[in-house]
Amino acid sequence: QGKRVLVEYVSANPTGPMHIGNARGGVLGDALSAVLDAAGYQVEREFYVNDAGNQVNKYGLSLEARYLQIFQGEDAVEFPEDGYRGPDVIENARSFAEKYGDSYVKASSEERRAALVSYALPLNIQGLHDDLMRYRVEYDNWFKESTLHENGSVDRVVALLKEKGATYEKDGALWFKGGEYGSEDFVVVRSNGVPTYVVPDIAYHYNKLVTRNFDMAIDVLGADHHGYVPRLKAALTALGVDASRLNVVLMQMVRLVRDGEIVKASKRSGKAITLVTLLDEVPVDAARFLFNSYEPNTRIAVSY
Repeated sequence: QGKRVLVEYVSANPTGPMHIGNARGGVLGDALSAVLDAAGYQVEREFYVNDAGNQVNKYGLSLEARYLQIFQGEDAVEFPEDGYRGPDVIENARSFAEKYGDSYVKASSEERRAALVSYALPLNIQGLHDDLMRYRVEYDNWFKESTLHENGSVDRVVALLKEKGATYEKDGALWFKGGEYGSEDFVVVRSNGVPTYVVPDIAYHYNKLVTRNFDMAIDVLGADHHGYVPRLKAALTALGVDASRLNVVLMQMVRLVRDGEIVKASKRSGKAITLVTLLDEVPVDAARFLFNSYEPNTRIAVSY
């Protein structure tokens, strides 16, 4: 009946290339969107770009270390213990150095990291776009988290929760009264005044369902988000939004098996199997068919 639906899927951190786990979410979201479109909905496909927050800060520290190592040597510059170790970080730092030379070596750490992130993130985002295009997954919108901070949406949603009487202060932090809305209580603003990671997500979904007024929003998320969904829906309810308008498809991650052993791979370790690697060995149609042959909450083990 022409109802407007926003389907958000993949939304990988732009801190490295698309990996094999994103391949499952990509085809699930893409196929679901196609079915909704065929059923008569006005469908928009969206990629949420997490270009702000803790992971981007860690990525900036990783880039900074690799950049300084080029001029000062690897032994002279310690790499962050929880930094991003992928070869793409080294490549971005190297290309930044080729363009700007050592002009940022003596700059403040804050200025240096800001310049590196501003240079590398657009390259990474374009890489995500190109990888997904090869996988035949296209979007109507690429929505940047940073816009929610820049236009005041994050601060406004905190103020609105306060106005609704849905918060309280404890130990210097601001807490959400989750117990009154079907979830557990949780911190929305830390004692240092910095909002927690869930606040921009609340603002983002408020933007979907109120600001842009979609009739329904659908998220395709990894199963590790199962505890996050009740928090999000509780916050939306407190804000006066009908939380049933948000539907979440939880999917299990793809497990990689080599020689009978599960391979622990992550983007941060630099050991993740990329989507491009998969598509170099497996035809696009075969990959898409395989991932859509399983119910989302079923685990898939891929041997290689």
